[in-house]
Amino acid sequence: EDTRFDPFFLSIWDYYNPEITEGRIIPNSKGPNDYNMEEWQAYFGGIPQEDIYHIVYKQSISAMDTFLMVCDKKITNPGEPYRFAAGKKHLMDGFEYLKYAKKLEQYLYVDAWEYAHPAADAKTLKSLGEELLLKFRSISNKSLRMRYGFQYTRVCHAIGAYNEGIRFVDAEYRFLPSEGFMYYRTMGYKAACHYRLKQYAQANILYARLYDLGEAFKFEAFQSFHPQNETEWNQTLSLAANLREKEVLWHLFGAYVDPLRGMKEIAKLNPSSDLLPL
Repeated sequence: EDTRFDPFFLSIWDYYNPEITEGRIIPNSKGPNDYNMEEWQAYFGGIPQEDIYHIVYKQSISAMDTFLMVCDKKITNPGEPYRFAAGKKHLMDGFEYLKYAKKLEQYLYVDAWEYAHPAADAKTLKSLGEELLLKFRSISNKSLRMRYGFQYTRVCHAIGAYNEGIRFVDAEYRFLPSEGFMYYRTMGYKAACHYRLKQYAQANILYARLYDLGEAFKFEAFQSFHPQNETEWNQTLSLAANLREKEVLWHLFGAYVDPLRGMKEIAKLNPSSDLLPL
């Protein structure tokens, strides 16, 4: 019941995570959407959570245009749900970002394993990516800047610009894990770019780091962690920056393919490791 290890794994296909396996609910467990909502609540301030949820996840692109006009006093006496934004010009950047995010959702969607990016949409996505990069470089609000950077990295992955996605994160996306959950999502896309380039060692070390950084991302990081062969695995181990990262790698290796080997290797590194019980 230690939430640091959400989700525990029953097997590679069966998890305690309540979003995956019904009935095995972990008290106080938080997912990525919970963190996303917390950040938007902090941005909008004082607005009921259900209203923010509706704005972020349900409202249309045209509704974002209406919010922008309400903020800018171009619409007077607005009705619900727009009334709270009346005259609040400081919220315009947030609604503009949400408009971009909702545009992207028209082209990017996910099924169990794959992001779809039809070739017909590549030109539109590339153009949106260029706009996102300009916004990232110009906007001063750190939270929104992180979000624009995330979306740009996401677009790079979608259109196959994998090297550019990696370059952008390494050269321009200068944030820390403590600065917002978008850090985790952006690093996940950087790892995915490495994976698409068949740079499996670089991808797997990133997934291992994400796994150990935050419980809300453990499931996604584990699902994406795929050791290929012994040669690649040794390359991954060589990228570990410290003892803890080696422990985490063997912890994931054990859960993924060989529990006994993983256990033995962790015990060699640190017999009192908190990663041994799983």
